[in-house]
Amino acid sequence: MSATCSKEQSQSKKKANQLYTGKWHNQHNSEIDLSADAEGQITGVFRAGSTSGQEISMPEEFPLTGFVAGDVIAFCVQFEEFDCITAWVGHLTEVPGTSERLLVTVWHMSVHVGKQGKGLIWKSIVTGADNFVSGQRQSNTSSLKSTASFPCWKSE
Repeated sequence: MSATCSKEQSQSKKKANQLYTGKWHNQHNSEIDLSADAEGQITGVFRAGSTSGQEISMPEEFPLTGFVAGDVIAFCVQFEEFDCITAWVGHLTEVPGTSERLLVTVWHMSVHVGKQGKGLIWKSIVTGADNFVSGQRQSNTSSLKSTASFPCWKSE
């Protein structure tokens, strides 16, 4: 492979990875702010929204890290104060009928159960789905009554 071809592939990959860079919001009005490098590593922050139209008390931002490869994305967030981690995996696509970018993801949230909760291991892993649309959220509340991909409680 020539150096020119390799350079073109690198530039093409960098341009594709830039499709992920920016702000995204989901159906709970949680927001992620992503930066993708040429190698496909993503970094950023997660800002929690809320469900059922109620404000929740959480720190403003949680660090986010992950990877992209073509139209595939995977990232995770440690909600340290809440003793849990959520991991998302999915695809970059478009909102049907538009050119608006869309991340269609599924997630697993695992919550610390401690020594007293050994029998609760499988109950401490929650699964769901999020669709992140490109752009900044308009509010941090949502009227949806569905399971959020972030903790709404503090562990003891």
